[in-house]
Amino acid sequence: MAKAYVFLKDYPYVVFDKNLHTILKLSVSLYVLTLFFSCTNDIAEVRDFLADKNLPIGVSKNIYTVYKDSGRISSVIKSPLFLDFSNRKNHPYSEFPEGIQIMRYGSKNDSTKITGDYAISYTKTKIAEIRGHVVITNYQKHFILRTSQ
Repeated sequence: MAKAYVFLKDYPYVVFDKNLHTILKLSVSLYVLTLFFSCTNDIAEVRDFLADKNLPIGVSKNIYTVYKDSGRISSVIKSPLFLDFSNRKNHPYSEFPEGIQIMRYGSKNDSTKITGDYAISYTKTKIAEIRGHVVITNYQKHFILRTSQ
């Protein structure tokens, strides 16, 4: 049986047996390989975990979203913080906890600006709610509406 030796201050010291070394290498390799293939994250599992913990599936800061229709800009949404809760099975929603500004562009240079301190938009029902110092401004009609909700 072959043995590997290390000499420390002129004294032979047996480190390991070569067969033992080979077995050890194979064992470690198999262990690492097993860990590598057993650690998978199913997207549905992650989504359900985040939903159970009431955590958003996405968080964006300083968003600037442009919506277009037939090549024309129809609206622009700005917000300092956007939370995406689309992982909810029954009531997916989007939340803007630090405020929102919506600029809506209509036909014939008609534009409306809506601002508020908080907004929530439900995806399935297509209902949105804006709260806290809500201001709606129509620039063509020179109209301003201030409300709390």
